[in-house]
Amino acid sequence: THRTAEALQHCRLEKYFPTIVCAEPYGVFGKPNEELGLKALEWIDRPYNHILVVGDTRTDVEFGYNLSRKITTPVTCVIVDRNSEFQNNALGMPYRRVTTLLELFSLYASNL
Repeated sequence: THRTAEALQHCRLEKYFPTIVCAEPYGVFGKPNEELGLKALEWIDRPYNHILVVGDTRTDVEFGYNLSRKITTPVTCVIVDRNSEFQNNALGMPYRRVTTLLELFSLYASNL
């Protein structure tokens, strides 16, 4: 997860992602198990009305989908598809697709 934090800082996006959680230090199951997301939601100390799950693999989208089935807060899964691997709903579950981090930023700025 330190690489995730570094990548967000490099792209100047860290202010949009106030909470980054990884499984290893907390002894919870990792993705696609939704337990990690449920723990993260416990630790967020500010109100939220939407969850954004961003990743670049099928497991990331599965994680967001599994989380969405356990909570009432809307969850949007976004896959960063740099290599055009996930076109035409290739994962069989709902997700938004972007090909660059700039597209991700635009999607986020438009309130999804």
